[in-house]
Amino acid sequence: MLHCTSITTDNVFRRIKVSRVEKVAALMLRSKKKIILISLSCVLVGAATYPFESTVVPPWKVKVVEVYGAACSNMPVTESWAHYSLFLDGHFQSADQLTDPEGFVEFPERRIRAIGLRRLIMPIVTKVLTIAHGSTGVHGTVSVSGPKDVAWLSYKSDKPLPDTARAEKCITKEDLRSKEAR
Repeated sequence: MLHCTSITTDNVFRRIKVSRVEKVAALMLRSKKKIILISLSCVLVGAATYPFESTVVPPWKVKVVEVYGAACSNMPVTESWAHYSLFLDGHFQSADQLTDPEGFVEFPERRIRAIGLRRLIMPIVTKVLTIAHGSTGVHGTVSVSGPKDVAWLSYKSDKPLPDTARAEKCITKEDLRSKEAR
């Protein structure tokens, strides 16, 4: 009597089914890996190219007074701001306003937009090039020009905003125009 391993059609079909299932599972696993890789790539590209917004200088209220403490009304005041860690030239900007009758001037929050890739790379570049252009980080100033002097206030992110500028003498925009006409 011949004794051999019984290979039934049932076992053969089971093996074929298992190998097909394994192949399908392997393909699905590869597909999931591709989907995860593509999704991750899209997120990274999106983060690298999205223009994130950040504050350069918060809202700033300043009272302009002369040396003796009298409020300077209708006096020209300039706010300047730049971000030297994100832009080599700082992306320098400024705005002029006049003080109100009580000597106050209010400047709104100043914001800047930069893509994620710039925020990652430029701080390193600007640190290396500090010797060439001399500055890094956020800079904000408020200046008041008098006949002989300039009252200068600087924003430092780790300190409270200065709120009083002292000029030697109060001048108005009209005083400046008459001086230019001479």
